[in-house]
Amino acid sequence: MHFPSSSRSSLPASLGLAALGLVSLGLAAAPARAQTQDLFVSNSGTISRFAGTGLGTFSTMATTLSDPNGTLSGPRGLVFDTRGDLFAANSGSSTITEFAAGNTSGTLGAGTVALTGGGLSGPRGLVFDTRGDLFAANLPGNSITEFAAGATTGTFGAGTIFATGGTLSSPEGLAFDAKGDLFAANVTGNSITEFAFNPASGTFGAGTVALTGGGLNGPAGLVFDARGDLFAANYGTGNTNGNSITEFAAGATTGTFGA
Repeated sequence: MHFPSSSRSSLPASLGLAALGLVSLGLAAAPARAQTQDLFVSNSGTISRFAGTGLGTFSTMATTLSDPNGTLSGPRGLVFDTRGDLFAANSGSSTITEFAAGNTSGTLGAGTVALTGGGLSGPRGLVFDTRGDLFAANLPGNSITEFAAGATTGTFGAGTIFATGGTLSSPEGLAFDAKGDLFAANVTGNSITEFAFNPASGTFGAGTVALTGGGLNGPAGLVFDARGDLFAANYGTGNTNGNSITEFAAGATTGTFGA
């Protein structure tokens, strides 16, 4: 298991979901810099955009992002970088598509294949750390791939396996807490793995099962709120549907959780 160095990470920019009766759903909100509150939803083969119409409200009519090059293949997780580019994990082609932010605020260009290789295997969840590294959860590959941010903004180095095996069991959703620890939702393990970040060395420890129970049933999407509570979307496994959201309340001590 390899654990590259990384800087302290902030709250994630996206939440990938496959719950509430939906076969596959990824959600991402555009960053504040883009001055838009549009909502982006990944479907089985396309990505839809619901324009914001006010505080917490959206148009009921969606538009489809332009993908003339046919780069999308079973898009799942979505995440924005700090520039406003949208990245989509293609579970069907084991690639990542990028929609570049346009010159006009809130617009996006046509999709292009931005990242391949590096151990990508049916990627689902995506998340950036504060350094700009992109992490992808490989559900069938039972691993997590990291693409290190390049010296030039918006570029990446070759992908490497950040973690594999161990406590990971079909990982899908990814999220960073305020300390920089990386959490991964294990769909088949009905658990959540934590990779503890060491700020002194800038490295991660080995993955440990941090959370179980609490109604976890094929957890797919993860997100933290501002208090530090962790929410997990339960997709379900086997013949059972999750159709629920589990909350783990932040404990009195930083980095701990209640049942």
